[in-house]
Amino acid sequence: MVLSVHEKVKSERLYKAFDLMAAKDLDGAETELHAGLSDAEAQEDKVLAALFYSSLGVLYKIKKEFPKAWKFYEKAEKLLPEDPALKLISARLLIDVFGQFDTAIRRCQKVLDISRSDPPFLHQANVTMGLAYLKKGERAKAVQCLVEGMKDDFEGLLS
Repeated sequence: MVLSVHEKVKSERLYKAFDLMAAKDLDGAETELHAGLSDAEAQEDKVLAALFYSSLGVLYKIKKEFPKAWKFYEKAEKLLPEDPALKLISARLLIDVFGQFDTAIRRCQKVLDISRSDPPFLHQANVTMGLAYLKKGERAKAVQCLVEGMKDDFEGLLS
């Protein structure tokens, strides 16, 4: 795929922000992400805005500012309500940080509903849901989800 100059500028801003995060320059990354988000909103590009919101979620997760991370993930998910990746990211945060297992399970179930022909998303949804059930203490349901995640000996997964 060949990117236009405008698309390259957009992706460069994201790459720069992630490079800054890797270099532990979190303030610089935050500045870059907010600037990119402003551009995306000005252009009314909801996909790009969702990507910047999600990236801000990553940043705040790194900073261990989990309520802020949640806020940005939620904004991304509202812009792209049918995106399974955003639902899985949110589900993991709900499980790992907030202990909201039932809400995470509902998000995973939604991924299963919208990703019926996408083995990687089906696998991740089942495994994430299994983790939520395990943390709830429902071991039988957890095992059932994990077995479903290994369905057909991982057929359809590239790696």
